[in-house]
Amino acid sequence: MEFKKVTEDMVYDLEMQKVIGELPTSIQEYIENEVRDFKFQLLCNVAECESPIEMMMSMALDKCWLRGNEFNIEIMEILKQENIKCGDNIYRADFVIVAHNTNTHDLVDFVVECDGHDFHQKTKKQVERDNMRNRNMALNGYPIIRFSGSEIYDHSYLCARETFKYIDMYMSKRGVV
Repeated sequence: MEFKKVTEDMVYDLEMQKVIGELPTSIQEYIENEVRDFKFQLLCNVAECESPIEMMMSMALDKCWLRGNEFNIEIMEILKQENIKCGDNIYRADFVIVAHNTNTHDLVDFVVECDGHDFHQKTKKQVERDNMRNRNMALNGYPIIRFSGSEIYDHSYLCARETFKYIDMYMSKRGVV
């Protein structure tokens, strides 16, 4: 299976080089600059993330957000590794997505958590800690969206779309949109 993937990638790269090689030099240079800028943006995007699944989710959230808003929400920003205060506790969220209603000017902060196996649900104590944390965040007005590492690894873009769909539905049910 690995050989097939490597072969397909090589054929794709050769086809791409052929197509690019047929373009005018100015267009080739423009494409090279755009690709360099995009790679730099991706590197900046994942710099604050603490794990590979967070990096994948970060890129997927940005990609989904930048592709255009198919939902009835306005996303103000996507914060990474954000500290949030819940009573006497401060929790570090993998992502906080700030959604805005342009009619009422309400802002809602949504917490998105990426649950890698190494840090979540490995022991009963970890499950207990996560459940208490979830309840405390929810009681303090933070809707929580959780994805397993496997979900993100296998389908990061679908997880991002589901995140925005959840935010859209949540805001609609509150009468915010």
